[in-house]
Amino acid sequence: MITSILDTNEALVKTTIQKREVVYFLVSEDDINSLKSKSVLADIFMLLASLAWGAFLSVYIARSTAIQSQDQVVSMYIIFLWVFGIAGVALSSFAIGFLLSANSALKRIKGSGKVEEIGAQKVDKQEPQPIQASAPSNLNVVEAIYYTPKKSINITAKMNQLIVNNRLTTIASNKLGGDPDYGTPKMLRIKYEANGVEITKEYKEDDKINLP
Repeated sequence: MITSILDTNEALVKTTIQKREVVYFLVSEDDINSLKSKSVLADIFMLLASLAWGAFLSVYIARSTAIQSQDQVVSMYIIFLWVFGIAGVALSSFAIGFLLSANSALKRIKGSGKVEEIGAQKVDKQEPQPIQASAPSNLNVVEAIYYTPKKSINITAKMNQLIVNNRLTTIASNKLGGDPDYGTPKMLRIKYEANGVEITKEYKEDDKINLP
């Protein structure tokens, strides 16, 4: 009985290893120094603003809890409240301004676009497209396997049916021939011929395919 329960639990547990993708952006040393300075200034003004608001709250509580106070003392309380209140508003405004400026700088860096190459090594995982000749490519899919480490299906015939005007444009998905391994990320390996050259490419599930 215990053995059957363990077998059932083992069948329900699946382990999937996901690949981690790292995105690089083009950042200059000036950009880094600017971000650092803005972040430091924002932290400093935030700390000063917290101290000012803390002092404001302390004076307010002292004034509220005082049973009897002379007019001169009451006037001092009011002056301190105004001083610390104005300081708190001003310092908070500076802190928010520097935070917004740093956030704007980050958006500008991300908006500059991803780095496609570092030296001679390509960063993204898409392989370069083959050089197209002026003559027709005569595209033909030799083999197309939609697979996981455990199961696979052959969708060569389906891929050849999708060729239009010697071009194959589609998405690597279960719609091409079914789901060989439910709940597991799939890969698609395509071996094809174009211009007399045999090429093999691999795609992740949901990647766009554009051959040749």
